[in-house]
Amino acid sequence: MIRPEICVLGLNHAGSGVELREQFALRIGPYALLSLGNFSYKDELVVLSTCNRTELIACPSGCEEPAVSDFISRLTAAWALSLGYPAELLAAHLFIKRGREAVEHVFRVACGLDSMLLGETQILGQVKQAYGQAVQEGTSRAILNKLF
Repeated sequence: MIRPEICVLGLNHAGSGVELREQFALRIGPYALLSLGNFSYKDELVVLSTCNRTELIACPSGCEEPAVSDFISRLTAAWALSLGYPAELLAAHLFIKRGREAVEHVFRVACGLDSMLLGETQILGQVKQAYGQAVQEGTSRAILNKLF
């Protein structure tokens, strides 16, 4: 059985200063980002962009290595392209979480455990909004729908 790999790429308050987070804040939705990178219609993506974080929660359609690593590289390149920056510049500052670590991270974010103010309640609404946009744009399907 092939198990899907959930990935999170991002910048947040824990590892990036506010200037860097503002510089790489994503201003387009998940469908536009996937279109920029010419991804498969089966690839899934939710974009969470707040004042303290920009995170891409994704599930590539190809689940074996090197397909997942290639997906992460292409997603980083599409993000950088959307902002007009070299991909290497963005990649140098990103954290990447995969598998169980990625799922746990999403849960920690949603419940406010990965916030500047522990237990912040506003983030749950922002997570819901990001997920709702992905559902509306058709970029969250079977795997990410179960996660959220």
